[in-house]
Amino acid sequence: MDASRCEGWWYEGGGIYRHTWLQKTDRLHVGHWGTYVTTPIVTEQAASVVIRTVLHNEYEEDRECELISTIVNAEGERIASDAISIRASWLAKKETEQSITVPDPQLWSPEHPRLYRLITEVAMEGSIVDVYETVFGIRTIAFTENGFLLNGVPTVIKGTCNHQDFAGVGVALPDRLIEYKLQLLKEMGSNAYRSAHHPPTPGSLLGVGNGNPSSHEPDKANRRRAFNGYCLLLVQTTSVSGEIVITGTAAGLQAAKFSLKSQ
Repeated sequence: MDASRCEGWWYEGGGIYRHTWLQKTDRLHVGHWGTYVTTPIVTEQAASVVIRTVLHNEYEEDRECELISTIVNAEGERIASDAISIRASWLAKKETEQSITVPDPQLWSPEHPRLYRLITEVAMEGSIVDVYETVFGIRTIAFTENGFLLNGVPTVIKGTCNHQDFAGVGVALPDRLIEYKLQLLKEMGSNAYRSAHHPPTPGSLLGVGNGNPSSHEPDKANRRRAFNGYCLLLVQTTSVSGEIVITGTAAGLQAAKFSLKSQ
């Protein structure tokens, strides 16, 4: 927090310059960043989703619990689930592995970033004591002598390394400025992003719609006309729980603001 000393050749900033959250959990809960999802086998008919979950038991005695992992598609439908019984040792962390089959998977790609949600629930004595969500995509990757393959298709990685600061602003960036940086990168043809020297912010705005069936404006546009006074937002979060604050502005109108809580 002390920024009075020079430590680098770039501007590091100081103090709290991002959204902050205080998380309250049961003493038996999914560990911090405690899920890891991979898709080792993917075909047109089905995808194998392997889930590694770290349970953290902060009770001073062993606890019997049930770990329930459920996969939800983009429409909010629960399409696959698995539950296992676990004995969590006291004051310890335990990693478990589950494998779930997703039928007819919708593959992720830069052109079609289709995503799923993993809902992890911890039940103890018949009650849910913790819920943890992880966003993930189903895809295959391979580095071969013919180059990089994404879902079996040759793909050129066009990425950039990005510091968290912005010229003339510093490191305390408004959410809209982060969206603006991503928009510029996509316009120049970038399809990969590395957050150099810092963790990425927990959420980003993917697109803006308005629910108008006759509108042909792309959701990827950063501005849209309102339809009957409403707009539709497509928001992507990471596996980090927290709050995303979104502000809408229009000439001659009062700004509107709301927040999303991601668990």
